[in-house]
Amino acid sequence: GVAARNAKTYLLGTCFAILLQQRGNLVLHASAVAVEGRAVLFCGASGAGKSTMAALLCRHGHALLNDDVCNLIPGPGDTYAVQPDGRMLKLWSSSLDQLDWQPEPEMAVRDDIDKFFIAPPAIEPQPQPIGAIYILRDTPTVQPPAITPLRPLDAVLALKANAYRPGLLDAMQLQDSYFRASAALHRSAGVFALSRPRDFSASGDLIAALECHWESLLRRDILSSSAL
Repeated sequence: GVAARNAKTYLLGTCFAILLQQRGNLVLHASAVAVEGRAVLFCGASGAGKSTMAALLCRHGHALLNDDVCNLIPGPGDTYAVQPDGRMLKLWSSSLDQLDWQPEPEMAVRDDIDKFFIAPPAIEPQPQPIGAIYILRDTPTVQPPAITPLRPLDAVLALKANAYRPGLLDAMQLQDSYFRASAALHRSAGVFALSRPRDFSASGDLIAALECHWESLLRRDILSSSAL
């Protein structure tokens, strides 16, 4: 008695995430875009603006890696890469209005919510090493965007809280592996709080702040490579 559209959302969300976790992957509730050969992730609870952040950056010329179910595969040392999955963006109609994108009724995510699948302008087909992870936080409109590095313990707790369906970690006995993986991500990529107003008129300042931060991270990596 369940519509295929509604069943598909559950199968490609919770069920898909469980399968990935059973294979030893780290799965975050995040969106990810490709920036200069690196993956940039935006984590947050439902409604935090993950998909909207990815949409803004896609409209600004960056390619989508994935949305909502972010599959991280381990690499050498402490590194992880984001595995693209070809998913579309999932955006509320209010966000689509602000982005001047027109939803198609047949692309509704579910029958009972005003949310739609939207194809991004570009999709990155290859896995990308993680360059930075941002935990989304809201600020009053009058405050400019701010990016703050999280301390190691705060970063680990934030990433565990943003696992896809964190309540499953206990049931699947994944607490220890997520703790170790989160610590490795903090060491190799960095975890940052991104505080910004939920106001589309401030999106230019937000993108400028992110691009400035990416340049600083690139300089840091260049200096680290030179020291080695």
